[in-house]
Amino acid sequence: MSRTQRRLVQKPWITSDLYKLIKTKNKLYRALVRCKFDEKQEYKRYKKMRNKVNHQLEISKRKYYQSQFLQCGNDSAKMWKLINTLTNSQVKNHSYPNKLLNPMNSKHTGNPEKMANIFNDYFVTVGKHIANSITPLCSNKYPVSYNGRDHSFVLHETFPEKVEAVINRLLECKSVKMNDIPVHILKLCKNALSPFLAQIFNHCIRKGTYPKSLKCAQIVPINKGRQKDLCNNYRPCL
Repeated sequence: MSRTQRRLVQKPWITSDLYKLIKTKNKLYRALVRCKFDEKQEYKRYKKMRNKVNHQLEISKRKYYQSQFLQCGNDSAKMWKLINTLTNSQVKNHSYPNKLLNPMNSKHTGNPEKMANIFNDYFVTVGKHIANSITPLCSNKYPVSYNGRDHSFVLHETFPEKVEAVINRLLECKSVKMNDIPVHILKLCKNALSPFLAQIFNHCIRKGTYPKSLKCAQIVPINKGRQKDLCNNYRPCL
């Protein structure tokens, strides 16, 4: 594979028509070099072609990435991969620490289960600790009026059609846990399951309760580029 062919593979927005324009521009440039840039007419022709090629390349590249973003849909991993490609960002290889400092007893532990519990306790309580550390504004110079209600959070009941739409948006390429139902099975049974799921969700909304099994989430701790044995140097990622 030639260098030009490799370049075209790396830049898929360069179409065959654009490739022809680039070859014409390069031909004009070589002719300009042969005459040692003395011919003003040749230089004007080359400059006009160069500007045209650059303009067409910019338009083609923009349209290509717009279509790529539309193809991502709800796949956040694919979208972030595309963003990293655009920004030339290198994906970091996140490695986990061999030991983690327990803030309760200031001792290190290498037990995976204990390390997971330390992360869980930190992520669950970090928001409350930050809120408590903020000093409230007690100044009367700028009075703040509050006309809201304490109980204004409302969840509307759902319908089987909405449940089916959510199931259709699930990605089949995602791995599942040992006790979870594979996505392709859910999609095959969506017509039978959606009425019962909608009924369960509506019952939870009416009663104001939420099953504990649905409150669980798989969190991946991502290091912020700091000391790896401190849990406050990590951020949770779903």
